[in-house]
Amino acid sequence: MVADMVDAGSFDRLSNRYRVSGVPMTVVNGKAQVTGAVPEAQLMRTVRQALGG
Repeated sequence: MVADMVDAGSFDRLSNRYRVSGVPMTVVNGKAQVTGAVPEAQLMRTVRQALGG
């Protein structure tokens, strides 16, 4: 897994592409996403879902 952090205010194209509505926003493999600070268990469910697990 690779993780990158992007400043949404500085990268308008990416912000628009992923429809960033709040921060933090986590996008996994371009498909699953979660917005806001969420519990670790919820974040891990999102990651597993995106990876097909």
